[in-house]
Amino acid sequence: MVRAVTLSTVLLTLSFLLTGCLDYHEIDDLAIVLLTGLDAEENGHIKITSQVAIPQALSGIQSTQGDSTDGFIVYSEEGKNINVAMQFMQQKMSRTLFYDHRRVLLIGEELAKRGLEDVFDHFTRNPSSRMQTYILIAKNSKAQDLLNTSVPFETNPGQALRNLIHTDLSISTTLQDLINELADEGIDSVVGAIELVPSFKTGSGGLDMMTFQFAGAAVLKDYKLIDYLDKPNTRNLLWVRNEIEGGYMTGHVPGAGEVSMEIIKADSSLETVLKDNQIKINITAKASGPIYENNTNLDLGNPKNVNKAEEALNEILEQRLRIVIDTAQNQLRSDIFGIGREIHRNHPKYWQKIKDNWNDIFPNIEIQVNSNVTVTNTGMYGPPLHLKENEIED
Repeated sequence: MVRAVTLSTVLLTLSFLLTGCLDYHEIDDLAIVLLTGLDAEENGHIKITSQVAIPQALSGIQSTQGDSTDGFIVYSEEGKNINVAMQFMQQKMSRTLFYDHRRVLLIGEELAKRGLEDVFDHFTRNPSSRMQTYILIAKNSKAQDLLNTSVPFETNPGQALRNLIHTDLSISTTLQDLINELADEGIDSVVGAIELVPSFKTGSGGLDMMTFQFAGAAVLKDYKLIDYLDKPNTRNLLWVRNEIEGGYMTGHVPGAGEVSMEIIKADSSLETVLKDNQIKINITAKASGPIYENNTNLDLGNPKNVNKAEEALNEILEQRLRIVIDTAQNQLRSDIFGIGREIHRNHPKYWQKIKDNWNDIFPNIEIQVNSNVTVTNTGMYGPPLHLKENEIED
């Protein structure tokens, strides 16, 4: 009996070892998708465009099939929904489309305006979708146009887009982030925006070569694109949402000039206060770092002058916060900060009373801003080196 059980155990173990992984594919059987774009067609269909890697080009091996130096091929197909379009695209391919290395999903402006309910339904159900894929909107253009754009320094536009997303000026929103926000009450979603711009001319009198650049942020409300934030206001938004990472600030010291600080540490908080059945919001931003440039006549070796620099930097930070708050309340009329979500979390009974009218309440709520900027280092010299002694304010 013991021998029979032992033999059965050995055979069962060997069966697992010998069968291998059911989802395993040889690399030579795969068409690796680097980037996907989605666009709305006039007939109501969706066009899907995919950048597929050319293995020889990406590895530096010269292809025998042509002299193209691009590391990718672009395929497009349309259908009445994303799944149908993907099936049509697969029928063109001798290899299986493989999406595990896709890092960016680019959505054309017209499709974003039309509505993205069906798009997100597809990607939340499709097992090949990576929840950490970044979402971007193609401002003033189709996604297909950007996917066909060659970019300097990178082998493919997908890599360039990922690098842009990770700059300290950009807002990074993954598919998982967006799904969570769309499921939450009291917040309107914001994703990064990309636009086509002229890069350089092809020789004397030649045509402009196009590339793309970060273009601020796209604001989504009820699954639809409603407007954009420009680049400065996108950075202001990052302060409110506690997503700021590095960068610089420049403030004006009255009667002295400009002073700039590198942001080493940054933090912000959003507090909801309910009193007498009225809600008030306090937003506090903190920053610290060294002076990066001193274009004043101040000797920053003097603590009194450091205080003046901090006052100037505090003023500019509070101004930035007020600008994006005014834009959200009066232009967008959209809660891109998640204030409603914070009320829901901290004052659930009060939220139940106001949530149906939140779109009308949000533009009129009182929002107080505060800042606390600390200069940690003024550099090797207190005053600017080019100033004479009688020009320096001690």
